[in-house]
Parts: sequence; structure tokens; C-alpha cells
Amino acid sequence: MSSLLAETQAALLARLAHLPPSENPYLVVNAFLRDQLFPKVPDSAIYQLYALAGLLGVCGLNILVSLVWRARKGAFWLFSLQQTPRLIRPHVVVAWSSIALLMIVFLEVFIVLVIRFLHQTYYAGFAYFFFTVWFFAFWGGETAAWSLGVSYIVHRRATSAKPHTWQVHAANILGPLVPSVYTVVLLVLAIPGGRHYAQAIDVARQVENELLQRAASWREGQPFSVLSLAWAMPLLQKEAAFFTDFLESFRAVYTFYAVSTAVLVASLVSIAGIYFSAIRAGLMATRAPARREGAGADHHTVPNLQRRRIQRTLLNLRLTIILFTSVGVLFVVDAALAASSPVSFVRSPLRAQILILLPLYTFAVLGLPCSILLLHASYTVTPADTSSADRSGGQSSHSGPKHHPSHSRSNTSVTTSPRRSRPGSDELNSLAIQLESFGSFPGRFGEFKPGKKGWKAASRDQAAGQAHQASAISVKVDVDVMIDEDVDFDEKREAWPRAAV
Repeated sequence: MSSLLAETQAALLARLAHLPPSENPYLVVNAFLRDQLFPKVPDSAIYQLYALAGLLGVCGLNILVSLVWRARKGAFWLFSLQQTPRLIRPHVVVAWSSIALLMIVFLEVFIVLVIRFLHQTYYAGFAYFFFTVWFFAFWGGETAAWSLGVSYIVHRRATSAKPHTWQVHAANILGPLVPSVYTVVLLVLAIPGGRHYAQAIDVARQVENELLQRAASWREGQPFSVLSLAWAMPLLQKEAAFFTDFLESFRAVYTFYAVSTAVLVASLVSIAGIYFSAIRAGLMATRAPARREGAGADHHTVPNLQRRRIQRTLLNLRLTIILFTSVGVLFVVDAALAASSPVSFVRSPLRAQILILLPLYTFAVLGLPCSILLLHASYTVTPADTSSADRSGGQSSHSGPKHHPSHSRSNTSVTTSPRRSRPGSDELNSLAIQLESFGSFPGRFGEFKPGKKGWKAASRDQAAGQAHQASAISVKVDVDVMIDEDVDFDEKREAWPRAAV
């Protein structure tokens, strides 16, 4: 406190030492004290905030319409309880979109308050909003990581004989626990800081009211002495104490933001990377026997649509890794910059603009194309089972209309598993590829012989008439999110797994 107060007093005395006789000293002191609480930014920063508010508004409208369309089509649920394994499963798109919509509403209010703040308008509750600006962003990222983790666990259970019990328990516990703990810690850090800022603003208002009254009674040519400000010293000491406490909370909050963002992004990218590697490894393992038989032996075994979905899911995982790594590094640097020098938020116009505008630009620039894709996906989604049907054969606790798998856009099963006949689900249900019975192949995947209707697997263990069932790998693809473009593949040039899909 003493350092901040001493710097303020020295700067004020230097300003008064060069005061023209015709200038009202009380108005000068009042303007100087305001500058200690608010950064001076160019008008272009204000205009950028208006533009960002418009972009975020468009994003929010797109997301709202997409959610309404999903609800009207019966494709809307946030969480469901999967029975086998018993997992709490969030809907990766609907849950994330709902959080994003709440975040956009919060950001619109935040932008209004920031504009008032940059116009040097007193608002005691501003710090509460400023300290919680990244709250919903963390929740959205954690929901994405949770969904990926659940999908990976189901995938691993389906492709191996192990139950993966501890991973199931970890997902059920950490999924809801992490955001709850995060919220508690953030509130513990943010609430005292917001209270200190509000107290500093209250004292600043008292000082300003007294200065304005004295300025109204001052006449040009009237002598002015620094001693006439003696009444303000106790108030300025209180204000400096509250503001110093606010800056300490500022440092703690943004240090917490930097650390939590780094941990979240590292976790999400690790899960996506492991999941991606597992899918690639499984697909490569199925291709090896087919390559030994010849390049043309399996070109009819995987339908073109299924191939597109596998490729798109892998592409989505790549984009998840790249996108979250880039955004995570950007946010960690931004938070670390803010935590390194909290006072520069009000003393440095450049740092103030970076701290305020950079997250908003990130949300707006990335949010607009994502919201358009979500809108398109919700418009084209087919009526589906709104439950999170058990990915490994169980039944969901949430019931909904039932449809045959062949009518679903997102879950294509050319060869239906005897254990599971999953109803259709919407295209953005889960970022997952589940290789249902991968891991128990016969030695050579059977012998494949050409027939009039395609290539049929015929192993000794296969019952007569069950084409495409011998040593079959039933591949189920649930495609998430951002990319909804189908790329044409030349089936004759692609070598795919020698298995019924």
C-alpha cells in the first residue's frame, strides 16, 4: 500500500507543480485520481468492442436456433446414464453449445461493463465480472475433455477384453468434480478481490464528491495550496489499501487462470492424442491381413460413407489437438501477462487492450464458424433417439423414440452386431469411433471370396448364410462437431480393412 500511495502522491505533486493559474486545481486532482483507476485507451478499442459484441451476438443467435431445432426434432439432451459400462455421458455438442450460449450472454454483459469502465464510469461490481470472464470457457473445455474421455473408455472396453473399471470410475468422479472444484476455487479467489475493488470505488466516489463541491466554489485567481487537500489524505490511504488488496487478488485469479488453462488443455490434447492413436492403430491392424491377400481383396468391404465418417472423425481429432493447443497457449500467455503486473491493467493502455480484447477476439473469431456449422448440423439432423444409447450393448436410462440404425446419419453399421442394434442418433452425438469386437480375431480373418454382391468372409466358425459375419469387426462411428464436409474417396484406390463393417 505504501509504495502505491507514495507513487500516486509523488505524481500528483508533480502535476500540481506545473498547474496553470487559470486551471481549477480541484478538477485537475479529480481527473488525476480517476486516471489511477481507469486505463486510457484509444477510441478504436471502444469501436472494436462494439464490433465484437455484434459478432458474439450472431454466434449466440446461431447457437440458440440450433438448440431449438434440436429440441423440436427430439435430439436434445445434456447428460445421460449409460448402463454398460455405467458412465455419466455428456452430449458433446448440446452440452457444449448450452455452455457456449451462457458464456456469450455473459460476455455481452461483460462488454457493456467494459465500455463503461473504459469511459471511466464508476461501477463497484465490475471486478466480479472481470474476474469470472473465463469461467464458462473452462466449463466448455472441461465438458469437451469429459466427452472425449468417456468415448475413449467405451472404445477401449470394446476393443479389449479388459473392463477398465478404474477408468470408468475416474470419468464418473472427475467429470462432475473438476468443474465443481474449479468453481469453488475461483469464487474463493474472486469474491474477496471484487469486494476490495467495490470498497476502493466507494472511497473514490467520496473523494470525487468532495472535490467537485470544492471545485464549484473555486474562482479563477484564487490561491491554491496542497495543504487544502489534507482532508483527502485519510481517504486516499483507505482507497490505496483497498486497491492494493484488489491487485493482489487480481494476481491470484489470473495465476489460477493460467495454471488451470494449461492443465485443462494438456489433459484434453492428451486424451485426443491417445484416442487418435488408438483408432489409427486399430485400423492399421485390420489392414495388414488384407494387404497380404492383395490390394483388391478388400475394396468392397468398407462402404464409402463409412470411410468418410472414419476419416472425418480422425480429422476432427486432429483439429481438436491443433485448435486447443493454439487457443490454450494464447490464453495461458494472456493470463500470465496479466498476473505478472496487475497494476499495468490500469496504467498501461496496451496491456489493458490485450487483456480485454484478446479473449474476446478468440471467442468471436472461432465461435462464428463453429456456430454456423452447429446451425447447419442441427438443421440437417434426423429425428433420433435422444438418449445416449449404451455404446457397448447396455440400455440408456433416458428413453426416446426408436429408429433402426440404417436410418441414422451418424451411426452407420453395415453389419449389425448381434449384441447391439443401436437406434439412430444425431450426427454430432459423440466424437467417437468404437471398434466393437476388435481384439478377438481369428488367425487370418477367414478367407475372402468374391461373390456377385461383394466380398464375403467365410471362416470355419461362421454359420452358413451369415455373409460378412466371420471374424467381423463392427465399426460404429459417432462423428462430432466442427467438420461436416464429405470428401469423395476412390474406393478402387483405397485399401481398407479386410473385415465386414
